[in-house]
Amino acid sequence: MVPITGSYFHLHLVSDSTGETLITVSRAVAAQYANVTPVEHVYPLVRSQKQLDRVLAEIEEAPGIVLFTLLEKDLVARLEAKCQEINSPSLSIIGPVDDAVTELARARVAVVPLLAGSGTRLKILEAWAAGLPVVSTTIGAEGLPVRHGETVLLADEPRAFADAVTRLLECTSLRRSLGDAGRLLLDKEFTWEKAWGRLDF
Repeated sequence: MVPITGSYFHLHLVSDSTGETLITVSRAVAAQYANVTPVEHVYPLVRSQKQLDRVLAEIEEAPGIVLFTLLEKDLVARLEAKCQEINSPSLSIIGPVDDAVTELARARVAVVPLLAGSGTRLKILEAWAAGLPVVSTTIGAEGLPVRHGETVLLADEPRAFADAVTRLLECTSLRRSLGDAGRLLLDKEFTWEKAWGRLDF
């Protein structure tokens, strides 16, 4: 049981990187619950047992929900064991994906909550290839010829992002139309044949 004092609860975000993904996801989810406000405890760059010791002490001092993005198995095991011991729910946001095709087939919506970065947005292309509708930040779709409401839903604020995901989950026809439009755009612009055709030999 997560202790809630008044309208607040503790939310621990533990990452071996910057924590940006955790912050974006947690704020998008929290925006759906207007009556409670999370007290965020952000722990970036947790990569050693000593660093994790400090994090575990703070979680024990203020129990709450624990979200994490850790790849080191020993760190994950210790974190989950401590959370179980103090009865705090914990969840990995980026658990290992053994088969991306299987995961895409199970999904109903693809989300790209990027706040920074550069390069080709391969996650969106993969989602389109699977016929999945996409919700993305503007930066997340940067460089792709997307149209809001036609090939993707774009949202840059946490509540708007969460609302867009909810809208897709609740509307089968919108999911289908966005997924189909994304697939058509992929076939039109991003196949190997199209790439070869643009090369000037």
